[in-house]
Amino acid sequence: MKTDTAAEYLTRKIDEAIDSTTRAITRGHVTTFDEYRRLTGVIQGLDAAKQLIEDLAKNLEDDNE
Repeated sequence: MKTDTAAEYLTRKIDEAIDSTTRAITRGHVTTFDEYRRLTGVIQGLDAAKQLIEDLAKNLEDDNE
């Protein structure tokens, strides 16, 4: 059984949250423009966090080489 690194675990969980939020938007569960705007902001924030985690993991990997 493969064990995820912390970065892999976090990025997988972020992807799941992005997918869940995207599904809520695309399935019409958003009833107001304010809610839509908030959820798109959530997706942007999650994507930024994912990028930071990926950058950190790459930097740590490069430092170990």
